[in-house]
Amino acid sequence: MDPLCQSIICSPSNRAQPARCKPATGPSHLMLLGGEPLPGVRYINWNFVSSRREFIDQARDDWRNEKFARVPGGTESIPLP
Repeated sequence: MDPLCQSIICSPSNRAQPARCKPATGPSHLMLLGGEPLPGVRYINWNFVSSRREFIDQARDDWRNEKFARVPGGTESIPLP
């Protein structure tokens, strides 16, 4: 994993360990997202999250067929893992 791109997930069963945090060596961005857990099951596949598996399958097909909008100024397409 790129040491400059890291995620730490905190939950009651998985507390962040301060030793895992590293000081920034340059300009940085931090996003803190929290709240009550959403009800029901969530399916996760790569960058896709949904409460319905068929939506994940459709998103994968759409990604393969380049139906998602390109990032402005972006020139590369990242294949599904």
